[in-house]
Amino acid sequence: MNEIAKHHRAEILKYLNDRFSIKGSCFENFSFYRPNSRYLNIIHKSHKLDHRFKIESLGMEFIKTRSKEPKLTTVATAMFGAFARKNYIDLRNKDLTPYLSRASWISQRQPHVESPGYVIVRYEGINLGLAFMRYENDNHQIESLFPKGRVKALSVNSKEGNRHSLTRASQSFDLIT
Repeated sequence: MNEIAKHHRAEILKYLNDRFSIKGSCFENFSFYRPNSRYLNIIHKSHKLDHRFKIESLGMEFIKTRSKEPKLTTVATAMFGAFARKNYIDLRNKDLTPYLSRASWISQRQPHVESPGYVIVRYEGINLGLAFMRYENDNHQIESLFPKGRVKALSVNSKEGNRHSLTRASQSFDLIT
């Protein structure tokens, strides 16, 4: 398995900078590999490959490449979403339940969203994943892209009034914030 060509790396870094204002310097210590036609994987450059063995998987899935626009994986969002300076939303308490339930909802304009498309979703400083945002009049229509498999792994505890608490988040995401 070989590292992707420099021009492909440049395209990915340009997309991340254009869409989320994540600077290429965040990825200086990482290499990108394409294990299949669906994903681009990322691995730290300090990782040494042992070529005596057949490599079946390498690094972590970073970007899904088969959609019209590249889509960050949830784990990639958790790791690198904190570096985004645009096209992210900070969920309010009332928006956490719809997001974790994979629902869509209407929100007032978000100050850090510059254009429709994928947005990074944060809650109390934790990068949860992605949503897809569309304009609807003066509001944003937000469609949750929270992974189906993780819906059960996280629970929303609203017994404390309007305060939500995430449980098992570190087990579900291996969060780096």
